[in-house]
Amino acid sequence: MKKELLNLASAQLYQLCSSICQIQSSDKRKEDFRQRLTVLTNQFMTLESTTLPDQICNVHHSILKIYQQIATVLDPNNKYILSKEMRYVLGDLLSTWIPDASKYIICATDGDFAITKHYHDWNALNMITKQLYNVEFGHQLITFYVPKHLTNDFFYAGVLYHEMGHFIDSYYNIYVDVTNELKQIMQNPSEKAIIINSYFPQLNNHNIAYDHTEFENVLTNHCKEMIADLFGAQYLEKEILSYLKYICYPSFDKSSNTHPAPNIREQIVSDFINDNNNVIIDLIKNSFNNNGLNLAKKYTDLNIDPSADAITFNNNDELHSLIYSLWITYYKGKVIINPGMSNYDFYTTLNQIAHNSIKQYFGI
Repeated sequence: MKKELLNLASAQLYQLCSSICQIQSSDKRKEDFRQRLTVLTNQFMTLESTTLPDQICNVHHSILKIYQQIATVLDPNNKYILSKEMRYVLGDLLSTWIPDASKYIICATDGDFAITKHYHDWNALNMITKQLYNVEFGHQLITFYVPKHLTNDFFYAGVLYHEMGHFIDSYYNIYVDVTNELKQIMQNPSEKAIIINSYFPQLNNHNIAYDHTEFENVLTNHCKEMIADLFGAQYLEKEILSYLKYICYPSFDKSSNTHPAPNIREQIVSDFINDNNNVIIDLIKNSFNNNGLNLAKKYTDLNIDPSADAITFNNNDELHSLIYSLWITYYKGKVIINPGMSNYDFYTTLNQIAHNSIKQYFGI
C-alpha cells in the first residue's frame, strides 16, 4: 500500500464523520458512539503516514477501513431504512435473548438482507483502538441490511427474525456445538451417509467431499442457516420462509456452499413445527438448552381484525407473533374485510395495523 493512501483514507473518513455528526441522534448511545468516532477520526488525521514503517501503515489502514464502514452505517439518512417501530421490535427481541442487550445499537443500511457486527471480534478491535488511539467504544453496532423498497413493509420483517437468529447464534456459538456434534456422529460412515444425503447433499460435491477445509466450511454455513431459520420459526412458524420461497422460485432444490437448498430448509422448519424427529433440530435445541435458552414454538394467531386500528399485545410473545398473524390474515384474503377492496388497499391496511399496534405497545 502506498503510504499516501492512508492520509487520503483518513481525510475521507474525516469528511464522512463531519457529515454524520451534523445531525444529533435522539438515541444517547448512538450519539455517544458518534462522538467517540469523531475523536478517533481526529486521531487518524494526526498520523503522518510517510514517516511510518510499511507494516504499521498497513495496520492503521486495516483499522481505518473498518471504521469507514461503521461511519457509513451511521449516516442519518440510513435511519429511514428500518422503521422506528421495527427498531423497537428488534430491540425487544434482542433483550429477550441476551443479558447485555443495552450495549448493542441496532442500525440499518440499504442492501440485500443480511446482518453484520462489522468485525468478528469487537472486543479485540476495541482493545486495539484504545491502545493505538486512546479511544474506547462503550457500545457495539448491529447492522441490518434491508432493501430500501421494503422500508415500511412489515411482511418482510420475518427475514429480520432470521437475521437476528444469526446474531444470537454467533453470540452463544450455537453453530460450534452443532457442527462439532455432527462431525462426531459422522465418524460412523453409515450415519454420515444418512445425514449428508438427508440434510447436506452439497457435501456430496466431489470438490467439497475431498477437501477437508471446504467440507467444514459448507457444513458450518448450512448449520448457521438452519439455526437462524429455527430461531425465526419460533415466532413465525412456516412464514419464516415466505420471502425465501419468493426470491428462490423456481430453483427450490438448489443449494450452494453458503446456503442449504430451500426445500431442505423447509423440511427442517416443518419438522420443528410438527415436532417430528430430526437429528439436526435435536442438536440445535440441545445447544440452546446448554446455554440456558429455550428454542420452542412461541407464535400464536392473534386473529387480526382488519377493521380495527390496532392490536393490543399482552406480552412480548404476542408482540413477536404479529408478523406471523399478518401473513395468516393476508392468506385469508381481503374477503374478510371487503371483497371489493383492491389488493393494494388490503396490503396497506394490514401494514398500518402493524404500525399502529407496535407504536401503541411501546408508547412511541
